[in-house]
Amino acid sequence: MVFSSKIAQAGILFSLCLIIGCSTNNPKIVTYIDPLGAGMALSDSELSRQKAKAKRGNPIAIRSVYEHYEFGKYDEMESTYWLQKLAESGDDVSQYNFGQQLIEQGKTESGAKWVQKALAQGFRP
Repeated sequence: MVFSSKIAQAGILFSLCLIIGCSTNNPKIVTYIDPLGAGMALSDSELSRQKAKAKRGNPIAIRSVYEHYEFGKYDEMESTYWLQKLAESGDDVSQYNFGQQLIEQGKTESGAKWVQKALAQGFRP
């Protein structure tokens, strides 16, 4: 009974964070959740560290930076840049999403190539 009560409390706290926004004292994790619960962002210092790792080709860091700009502090140009880097690192979901984004922009030939790369790796929409 205590176990399920702790889970319920954690769920309530998480829900409140999504509704009103919250932060953590650990700068490496999440420092911002927007009031609508749409995403999270890295602290400035953690973003700098992750960008340095990402520029050296670390796929986990590339994903962190991409998610920062896509789901946290939204920046369309930065998000697209890092999505492309993630696709170039071989991530099939990102290849598909980047391809779809290019197709929506009217760049059907290059978009189709990215979608085909994703499908060749086994990705299924």
